Amino acid sequence: MAGETFTLGIHSLARTFGSKSPVNRTFLFDAEQMECNGKFRRLLTLQVHPRTPIVETFDGTLEVGHRYRAKIYQSKEGIALTKSLDLPMHHDGGVSFINADEFPNVKDEIVFDVTALRITHEAEWEWLSMFDAKLVK
Repeated sequence: MAGETFTLGIHSLARTFGSKSPVNRTFLFDAEQMECNGKFRRLLTLQVHPRTPIVETFDGTLEVGHRYRAKIYQSKEGIALTKSLDLPMHHDGGVSFINADEFPNVKDEIVFDVTALRITHEAEWEWLSMFDAKLVK
């Protein structure tokens, strides 16, 4: 619900918003909530985005809303990460670079934002986790 304003009670301000006072400051964050029968039940996650994105080194795990630096190689399908994704048991998956055509000459390393995760149930005990990512450089 982009652009909406909410009033929240936060238990640990320092852990959520950093060491500076949050009074009269504006924050950009994502929140994930659980609903039961169409009604709010509880807040699951609250993630504050820094003013300038932090570039994390890709270590096998990806999280939506994060920016990563990773080593790559060119495969016949396009850009591929040299390190495998660390996925839950019974999951297969991959990364789809949605704007790869804008970066035709990438060589050894990329920086990208993870924009979405789609998990589909393929068969009994089989899921497919596909991440959408946007190349930054």
